[in-house]
Amino acid sequence: MIIEILLLIVLAILLFIAYNIIKPKTQDQAQKLLLDQVENVRRAVEDKHDKLNSQLTKSLDNQLQTVQQQFAQSAKIIAEVTQKLTKLDE
Repeated sequence: MIIEILLLIVLAILLFIAYNIIKPKTQDQAQKLLLDQVENVRRAVEDKHDKLNSQLTKSLDNQLQTVQQQFAQSAKIIAEVTQKLTKLDE
C-alpha cells in the first residue's frame, strides 16, 4: 500500500515536471504562430499600400495630363478668338 502511494506521488511529480516542460514550448509555439500571423498581415497591408500608391500615382499622372491638354486647348481657343476680335477691330 505504501509503495502504491509512493508510486502515485512519484507519478504526480513526473506529470507535473512533464507539464511544466511542455507548457513553455506550447506557449512559445503559440507566440511564434501569432507573430507569424502578424507578419503575414503586415506584409498584406504593405502590399495593398504599395498597390494603392501605384494606382493613385497613375491616376494623378493621367489627371495632370488631361488638365494640361485642356489648358493647351483653352489657350489655343483664346488666342484664336483674340486674333479674330483683333481683325474685326481693324
